[in-house]
Amino acid sequence: MLQNLSHINITLAGKTIIFLGLTILVTVFSLYIYRRTNPVVSKFTKTILTTTRITVLFVLLLVLFEATLQLKLKQTIQPSLAIAVDNSASMNISDINGSRSKIVRQILTSHQLNDLKDRFSTSVYTFSSDALPFSFKDSLDFNGDLTNISSSLLSIRDKLLQENPGGIILISDGNYNAGVNPIKTAEELGVPIYPVGIGSSDPIADLSIMDIESNLFAYTNEPSPIKIKLRNIGLPQSSIPVSLSKNGTIVHSKTVSLAAGPSEATAELMYTPLEPGREKLTVSIPKQLQEQTSENNKKIIYINVLKSRLNVLVLSGLVSPDVSFLRRILSANQRFNTIVAVEKNDGSFYLNPEILNQIDKVDFFILFNFPTRNSQTLLLDQINKTLAQNAKPVLFLSGKTTDFSRLFLIEDFLPIRADNKTIRESQIYLKPSSIGLTHPIMQTNYQNQDDWSMLPPVFTNISALNYWPNCEILAMGVFSRTGTGQIPLILIRTNGLQQSAAILSYGNWRLDFLMAGIEQHENVYTNLINNLIRWLESNRSFKTVNLETDKRFYHFGDGVQIQVKVSDEDRKTRTDANVQLEVSGKDKKYYTLNTEQDYYKTQIFPQVPGDYTLTATAHTGSLFLGADTLQISVGDYSAELADIPQKKALLQGIAQISNGQYLSPDSLDLLKKINPGRIRESIVFRENELWNDKKILAILIVFLAVEWFIRKKKGMV
Repeated sequence: MLQNLSHINITLAGKTIIFLGLTILVTVFSLYIYRRTNPVVSKFTKTILTTTRITVLFVLLLVLFEATLQLKLKQTIQPSLAIAVDNSASMNISDINGSRSKIVRQILTSHQLNDLKDRFSTSVYTFSSDALPFSFKDSLDFNGDLTNISSSLLSIRDKLLQENPGGIILISDGNYNAGVNPIKTAEELGVPIYPVGIGSSDPIADLSIMDIESNLFAYTNEPSPIKIKLRNIGLPQSSIPVSLSKNGTIVHSKTVSLAAGPSEATAELMYTPLEPGREKLTVSIPKQLQEQTSENNKKIIYINVLKSRLNVLVLSGLVSPDVSFLRRILSANQRFNTIVAVEKNDGSFYLNPEILNQIDKVDFFILFNFPTRNSQTLLLDQINKTLAQNAKPVLFLSGKTTDFSRLFLIEDFLPIRADNKTIRESQIYLKPSSIGLTHPIMQTNYQNQDDWSMLPPVFTNISALNYWPNCEILAMGVFSRTGTGQIPLILIRTNGLQQSAAILSYGNWRLDFLMAGIEQHENVYTNLINNLIRWLESNRSFKTVNLETDKRFYHFGDGVQIQVKVSDEDRKTRTDANVQLEVSGKDKKYYTLNTEQDYYKTQIFPQVPGDYTLTATAHTGSLFLGADTLQISVGDYSAELADIPQKKALLQGIAQISNGQYLSPDSLDLLKKINPGRIRESIVFRENELWNDKKILAILIVFLAVEWFIRKKKGMV
């Protein structure tokens, strides 16, 4: 260190002249004290005692004056060369060039790499999804599930910047499946890269299932399409049977013609589920004679099956064009079995008089101008009982003769209350609220207030509205074009598991028909009703704990992104819960999820292929908030094996853009030509507060002990 020392300085908190004066004073004092001793000791002993006393007093002065030692050092840093080794699963295969893993191990122990240590400060990293330091005592397993070359290069570069970056040797097949294109990263890196290409760049004969597309939901007794994308690499033209099976039984198959590779084709299979629930299906194709692997010839998917036809009951208090319009909208949806019951003056119905015996079978209630003063109390009681027992959605539309006072029998399941003030029929204009403008229910072709202001007026007889405090108001009704006087017009409400909506106007068919008369065919009201029904239906499955994953099918080694949302019964998000995740496969593992914004998140990596059941539970203290379960499937092959030839062109591009050089395993001698760069010199400043240093205290103790020991041994007074 002394040969690199270029400057030394001591700073004091007090004046230097005083420090020097006191130093001379303590020196003279120490010499005077030991000028004569009793008893008389040798000159050598006097010298030791005097030196000890001077040292102790001098150190005490350094402490009193808060002395700080400042050093300026000059350091030389050798150029650093990083060796990055691809540790992903695609490096564990064999091709016409032989075993890739064996070739990598031979390179790492080669004399060409060993010789670089004379010119560089070398470090070794392995990477798949990210770069990690590697010691030759560690083993390479080549089982990484992803290859993110870009992220790994950036990570290594950041470590090199702390030293003297000379370059990166990249040992890889160039097969990246995560992150951005590494050529772009190499251009911005500022460090030369020397890729060593592993494996053959010739296409490997392979037939694979690339992707599967299916609807998130299917419906019982209705065919649901499943699209399968196939890829042919290096195989001749052929006809491939594609099978869809459930529990080992083929439910549909189709033969697909594939052109000679490279080529792709799509097959569409149909699946008709019989029962609601969650179904596991397997798509498979047979292995071909020339194929390198058949691990990518099978995929598993999950489909949520819902009840196909919903019983929708429309109860109307009078015959009206609004009812006919609603019937037309509902009839266009084949999933609805629509029953329309129009009330007579005596409270019975023109059609479907047996409706009183079928209330419990209704899946969806639409009440137009109902109840009226003639409505049967027994029917309202039955509706109330059904809604209390099952969380069924309700859409309420007011009419000319609606008796709001009778709503008290079912108001717990509506957005509005029973006590509302009515007036004579008035025209009213629909105006979206600030919430409504962006709410999915209000998303029609009209996207701003100016568009909505073009609509014709509708009618209402409500002057003051009483509604539940947990409602959302999506639109107001304005009594004049100028905006004076308004009431809530479209409201939605979630009450625990039950959802409801209300439109407090009638003559709403005018919104479509009158606009069509002036060549405006956006069908605002039709879209609005469809959006409302979709919202009411989709929200029936609300859960206080909602567990989601980014996919349902994963390649082996993929990370599974877990997201859990916790809500209370009023659907307010909770972030104060303790959320635990149980992952059940061949064994069980448990995880605690961390909160991130409004969600609890984590990532897991299943260790073996197969089916897994995920169960999320939420507690606050001893209070159980809820749980949710779903299943995922992990396939037998990694995404790493979907495309396995060496990407030579990409590696050459990395070398060229970074001013490096592409190498093959047979041309490692070219590593001798790597320019080591300059030895970098750096200046390092160091400060040591002597007054606050434990070593100074140790010196004081040692020297005082030495002086005391000598004086004690000599019997000095």
